[in-house]
Amino acid sequence: MFNTGEYVICSQGGVWKVMDIVEDKYHLQKHESGDRIIVPTTESGEIVRGISSKEKILDVINRVDFITTIKAPNDKIRKELYEDALKEFDEVGWIKIIKSSYLRKQDGRLMQGETEYAEMAKSYLHGEISVVMGIPVNKVEGYISTAVSNDKWQLSDIQFKF
Repeated sequence: MFNTGEYVICSQGGVWKVMDIVEDKYHLQKHESGDRIIVPTTESGEIVRGISSKEKILDVINRVDFITTIKAPNDKIRKELYEDALKEFDEVGWIKIIKSSYLRKQDGRLMQGETEYAEMAKSYLHGEISVVMGIPVNKVEGYISTAVSNDKWQLSDIQFKF
């Protein structure tokens, strides 16, 4: 059960804030747009989970360079893998979709609908990072880029002793 003021991930997309709980129903407001919905407090499947901790988000951001892309022999399987990754509602899965789509776009190999999968993944990931880190959604991509480019594991920082 979630409390008023907490943020949740919903299956219909994005991060939502619990505004009120009335008669076994959550009154939710979407973080990015302010849209509102009402969902049952019982196991309806609409609320997937609460948002992750700051520690988990920072850990995932620190691992962005090491998260692999989704590889598939054809578009049908790629679509299935993207859909499976979205259904997991996990930050690493979202990053895999975003990275895969970005690199395939750079190569001019986007399948039909691939941009939409990447946008769904971004909506979840950026919304969650925005809430957890207290930054506007439109600044999240820059925040991730800066965090990744300031990675402390650069070779020039390692001192070798022989």
